[in-house]
Amino acid sequence: MTECAAFNTLVKSLICNSIPIHFEGTAVGVIGISGNPQLVKPFGVLVTKITEIFLKEQRLNETLASKKRVLSYIITSLIFNNIKNPEGFEQVLHNFGIDTTLNFRVLSIKLSDNSLEQKLNTYFMNQSCPLTLYLYPSEYVVIMNTIQFNEFQNHLSAFTKQFEHTLILGIGSTASLYQVYRSYESAKIAGKYALIAKKPAFDIENISVEILLYSLPDNIKDLFMKKAGSLLTDKELIIIKTYFENNLSLKHTAATLYIHPNTLQYQLNKIHEKTGYNPRNYQDSVMLYPLKGLPGYKFLACEIPALLLCSLKN
Repeated sequence: MTECAAFNTLVKSLICNSIPIHFEGTAVGVIGISGNPQLVKPFGVLVTKITEIFLKEQRLNETLASKKRVLSYIITSLIFNNIKNPEGFEQVLHNFGIDTTLNFRVLSIKLSDNSLEQKLNTYFMNQSCPLTLYLYPSEYVVIMNTIQFNEFQNHLSAFTKQFEHTLILGIGSTASLYQVYRSYESAKIAGKYALIAKKPAFDIENISVEILLYSLPDNIKDLFMKKAGSLLTDKELIIIKTYFENNLSLKHTAATLYIHPNTLQYQLNKIHEKTGYNPRNYQDSVMLYPLKGLPGYKFLACEIPALLLCSLKN
C-alpha cells in the first residue's frame, strides 16, 4: 500500500469513528479514534464521556470561583464600609438572596492555624451561612443575620469546644446591613478582649466595665495606670483587686487576705492618702476600679504570692 493510500484509509477510519463531544446541549468538539469501528467505538464513547465530565467539572469550578469572588466583594465592601456603587451593590445582594431589611452580626475569628479555614467553611456551610471570608494571615470573618446568629448561639458552647485551643471568637454588635462595619469593629475588640482574658469567645453585647475600660485608647489606659498605679505598691494593688472582687466587703476581703479587718482599714486609708481616692466611697471607688486590672495589664490575673500574702499582715 502506498503512503497516499494508507493516509486515505486512516482519514476514512477517523471520519467513521468521529464521536461528537456535547456540552450544555451544544457540540463543542469531536473525538476521532482510528481502527475497526465496531472494535474502537466503545472506547471512543468512553473517552467522549470522560471529556464531557471534565468540561462540566471545569465549568462548576469556574462558577464556584466566580461565586466566591462575588461573596468576597460583598463581605469586604460591608466590613470596610467601602460601597462605591450602591445601586449595583444592591442588585448583587438581591441576586444572592440577602435580605437587606434584617439586622446582622459579625464574627471575627482569630485562627491559630490557617488550615482551619476549610473546616470553618464546612461548618458554616452546614449552618447555611454563605457570607464567610478568610482574611490573610489569620482572621476568618462571618456575617450572619440575627436569625442565623440566634441559631448559632444555641450551639456556641459546642462550637468553642469543637475548636478548643485553635481559635478565639469575637462577636460584634447587632447592626443593620449597611452598618455591618460597626459590628465588625466591635467584633475585633471583643476578640482581642477574649484573647487577653483567656476566654474562647466573647460577645461585645455582654457589656461590662472591663470591656469599656479595654475599649479606651491605649495611651489613655497607660496614662491612668502610670498616674494612679505607680503610686501604689504591689501589695496595695493586690488589696484593691481583692477588695473589688469581694464587692467592697471589708469582712470578706480581710478573710480572703487572711488579715484582721483593722489592718485592712489601715491599708485602705493609705491608698486613700496616696491616690486621693477613698476606696470605701462609692464615687471614689469607681476611679480606683481600673486598678483591679485592666485587661492586658499585669494585674489582670495576678495570683497572691505567698511572701507577699505574709507581708499583708504587717
